[in-house]
Amino acid sequence: MNSIRRNNMLNELKGEVSELTTAEGAGRVKSIAARIIRQINTQLKDDSDWQLSESYFNTIYDGLLDRLRARYPQLSQTDLRMCVYIKLNLSTKEIAELMNISPRSVEMARYRLRKKLGLGPNDHIGTILQ
Repeated sequence: MNSIRRNNMLNELKGEVSELTTAEGAGRVKSIAARIIRQINTQLKDDSDWQLSESYFNTIYDGLLDRLRARYPQLSQTDLRMCVYIKLNLSTKEIAELMNISPRSVEMARYRLRKKLGLGPNDHIGTILQ
């Protein structure tokens, strides 16, 4: 959770620094801001924290993610993260904050996940994860 918060903070910082690049001023400020954004992007792409979290989750929940991968090979990494958050009973708003997306995007991701899992309109994703 700390790494997710760190990523959210870095995204906010990235937005602020991006404003520097559009401001009028010396080329030096723009090049420094661009370098900072590249460094932040490198940190955001680092999935080692997620891999560690995934490993712990698999251990705690008896290989759930491995079983999901085997049964539903079409699931993406994002789909698997969504499954983890659903299994942890997080709300749409909490998931949106963790994934740095809008609540509406979370709802769409859930809808796509339901289709990939072959669930009907009255079926709950949580039942498959039990």
